[in-house]
Amino acid sequence: MIFYEHRQPGTAIILSILPAIAIIIILGLMQPPPRPLNFMLIAVLAILAVCTILFASLTIRLTESELRWHFGPGLIHKKVALAEIQKTEITATKFIYGWGIHLTPNGWLYNVSGFKAVAIKMKNGKQFVLGTDEPEKLHEAIQNVTRKNLRQTLKTKKSLTDAEAISWSDPNNPISFKTESK
Repeated sequence: MIFYEHRQPGTAIILSILPAIAIIIILGLMQPPPRPLNFMLIAVLAILAVCTILFASLTIRLTESELRWHFGPGLIHKKVALAEIQKTEITATKFIYGWGIHLTPNGWLYNVSGFKAVAIKMKNGKQFVLGTDEPEKLHEAIQNVTRKNLRQTLKTKKSLTDAEAISWSDPNNPISFKTESK
């Protein structure tokens, strides 16, 4: 079951690559006749076109068991098990980190446009950042599904009933909880 899915268009990437493609085409047309095939210009144009297609969007999908994301048509993709997520928080990326896939001081950054993001820390200490134009919705969805999964685990392991209230001591950490008894 899909609990969250959002496709963010890569507006920033597209708007930064299209002028470069236009300049390359103009440079190619400015060559004096007869216009020889300039393989360097064609190669750069092809690389930029492929990058535009690959990073045209970022789709993030949250299921009951994992968080998945992919760029454009899906050739570049990643996933993590929700059970391995320790903490999430809404954050903002810096302009110098750019768009696409970059290693930053906060771990790997995956984004296509804008500066809003959700930082995710894993139980193994690794962390990464997912850029999104709706960070509040993504953060809340991860928290809700993680809590639901933990509640199901507790019911299974400790035979808790729906009548028993589970309150969360730290809403940013789905692993932190306490049980209220009657």
